[in-house]
Amino acid sequence: MSPGSVTEKVRFFAAEYAPSQRLARGGGVEDKDIEVIELSFTDALAMIKDRRICDGKTIM
Repeated sequence: MSPGSVTEKVRFFAAEYAPSQRLARGGGVEDKDIEVIELSFTDALAMIKDRRICDGKTIM
């Protein structure tokens, strides 16, 4: 993300799901390369604090 040089919009959507709802390994359609990483909220905050998660889109 480069503030001021792009017009990218980021939307955040959170919802519960069941493993049976996943269509493919990444969660969606088969031709998408999506890695699903599930973290507890506490673990995610710790990763932000120690900078393992450090970009704005992921933090959002």
